[in-house]
Amino acid sequence: MNFLQNLFAQFIGPNRSGPPRKLSRPRNHHVHSNSRRRGAYSKRRPSAPVIGFPVSKPKSIHNRAGLQQAKKLVAFHGTPDSTHAKSIFRDGWMVGSGNAYGDGIYFATDVQTAKSYAGGSGVYLKCLLFLSRTCNWDATTQKRYDGWCQKKGVASNNSAKTAFLIQNGFDSVRSGNVIVMLAPQYANPTAWKRKNKKIRILSVHRSGNDRKIRV
Repeated sequence: MNFLQNLFAQFIGPNRSGPPRKLSRPRNHHVHSNSRRRGAYSKRRPSAPVIGFPVSKPKSIHNRAGLQQAKKLVAFHGTPDSTHAKSIFRDGWMVGSGNAYGDGIYFATDVQTAKSYAGGSGVYLKCLLFLSRTCNWDATTQKRYDGWCQKKGVASNNSAKTAFLIQNGFDSVRSGNVIVMLAPQYANPTAWKRKNKKIRILSVHRSGNDRKIRV
């Protein structure tokens, strides 16, 4: 113990010889971090280039058939009798049969086409459609639809066209000035009348003079 005390007094304590000695402090090293705090030293390593295979886009029909994301569209629906319009207000829409572009509720983007379905004594409904996914039907879509029917082993008809579109994530289809809010066809369509939250009726007009009426 005395040996250690003497050694301490000789080199560090009061009995040491020579000028005062400063104790050396360890050198501070910069800390590499991504911190943005005031006073902190920040240094980032350069990111290495990523080498790999190119990422292919999903091969969904959405990327191939003119997908349009959610938009509003004013369209018109013609009917030959005002009582039909009253029924739509009360009970909802009915999916008709014999549709050229698939099963659903048919609208026209121009009022003259709606008037042609209403006739001189009928009425037309001015509506606001909320479209989330609309397929613009063209020759390319028709070709893919034909291949889909062949693969499924189903007949190419209106119901198959509706199934093809709905199963691929579409809620509507458009061809020229005709737009269809897709809905399956039922054997008893009158019993399946129902309101559609994506269709808002704005007003009802007489086909003969465009006068706004109440039903």
